[in-house]
Amino acid sequence: MDELNQNFSNQALSKMEQAIIKDLESGFAASSAGILQTIINRDVAMELVTTRLLDEGLLMEMADEMVGLTWECRTGPPGSVTMLLERELTARVVDLMIMGDGNVEFMPEEHLDGIVEALGQMQDNWQKELSSRADSQVEFSPGKPELLSRAEIAQNLEGQVVVSFRMAIKGLPEYIFFKLYPRETLQWFTKTLSTSVSVEEEVEPPAPPAAEEPETTTAEVHKAEFPEFTEPPAKAEETAPPLSGEESAPTGLDQISIIMDLELPIAIELGRTRMLIRDLVRLGAGSIIELNKLSGEPVDLYVNEKKFARGEVVVIDENFGVRITEILKVEERLQHLAEA
Repeated sequence: MDELNQNFSNQALSKMEQAIIKDLESGFAASSAGILQTIINRDVAMELVTTRLLDEGLLMEMADEMVGLTWECRTGPPGSVTMLLERELTARVVDLMIMGDGNVEFMPEEHLDGIVEALGQMQDNWQKELSSRADSQVEFSPGKPELLSRAEIAQNLEGQVVVSFRMAIKGLPEYIFFKLYPRETLQWFTKTLSTSVSVEEEVEPPAPPAAEEPETTTAEVHKAEFPEFTEPPAKAEETAPPLSGEESAPTGLDQISIIMDLELPIAIELGRTRMLIRDLVRLGAGSIIELNKLSGEPVDLYVNEKKFARGEVVVIDENFGVRITEILKVEERLQHLAEA
């Protein structure tokens, strides 16, 4: 694989490869904006910006240290897919996920694991889209999030295809984050999906007219003016910056429908206790462990390992169940998250 990437490192992307990336990643940007918007409960806009091969110039555009998460391709395309985002963006997204205001300092022990959930849902949706379009199973296995320096990015991801996205979250400044995969992974996309993507053909310019004696004319020359893409940061808190492009983030019921098929673990906790190791090894059949809750006291309900509600245990036919009696307020959920 290393030899293949080195062979490709100095080659430009073909028109078909560029068309495939634009088709795939524009859809990824639109669906990911909707997913993230639902997760953090704040308006999100996202669009594809550029596509190029990783080189020294692009490395210098990145922060000194980036948060990276890599998925290895298990079935379908060879290679892997890596997402890189700034530490500040990581901290803001994770804080918004737990109903904060997004204004926090990056803390690796808290924010690295937290960002996996958001990026994982974005990747899972893209994986389903690939499987549908390729008419075959496409599956990625996620790794662990890590902090990567420029040198580590250059060493591990040299010559890979880099897709840059612009992300705008309401009330926050804009950020650029990156998605990378080896050229051989892009080749698989091209071979598998090329029949569904059209490539714009370039029209050859007409042949220049025969040379004639130049005429002496006087023309007024004006400086070209181009509009700014972004608004001043002060306006960011008023409205989410609108982004241009063929795709836009889904709104209304479409946003909810994107995550309807996602599964979340639900756990019911009767109580907790602490034991010394010497007491733990003495446990056997018939041992009784006393919990920190009284008989008849409400049990706690956790969704995705976060306390969400309280309820009482009931019996339905021969099965246990829980009748929800109270949904925790936002303040209580934040307090439990801080204590976790």
